[in-house]
Amino acid sequence: MADETLFPVGEAKPKSEVPALAPRFKHAVRNQVDYLISDLDTLIRLDHEVRAIWGFVEKADLSELRD
Repeated sequence: MADETLFPVGEAKPKSEVPALAPRFKHAVRNQVDYLISDLDTLIRLDHEVRAIWGFVEKADLSELRD
């Protein structure tokens, strides 16, 4: 009677070394230094919408905001 269980128990599966819900991200390296020589003009496509906005802002009179 000691071998009887309330529910049928299947074969014991070997445990995986990696948990089923292991995190899938890498921690940031805070002391990493990256020196990149670049400018915004080369990072933005020639047909990107931001170029139209930048053109408008360049023509706008913003002297009141500056003062």
